[in-house]
Amino acid sequence: MGELITAECPCGYRHGPLSVGAGMLNFETECHVPARCDTCHDIVSADIMDPDATCPQCDGDITFVVDPLDAQTPMAEIPTLDWVLPDGRILVMDPGPYPCPRCGDVTLLLPVVGMFD
Repeated sequence: MGELITAECPCGYRHGPLSVGAGMLNFETECHVPARCDTCHDIVSADIMDPDATCPQCDGDITFVVDPLDAQTPMAEIPTLDWVLPDGRILVMDPGPYPCPRCGDVTLLLPVVGMFD
């Protein structure tokens, strides 16, 4: 199951909705998560399973805002959005706060606004 999130900061930055996770057709090969674009300074959704992932808007370099856990954490103990990647690692994403691409403050939130499959 995938989720839809928005990126929201008190400075006025807003972007989304963005799809994260994967749907029924691609969950074995893809997992989209939020990333900061170094070129267009936006929050985008990119496939963390793709080693050559770039910004889907401008093809610039990106930095994912979350990293997969190498340890096998029992899913019941994870209180946030989580996905098991095909290589067995667990990807955990909480709603934030994260650094805002506009103001730079650690006030960016990524709330869930919907789901898709």
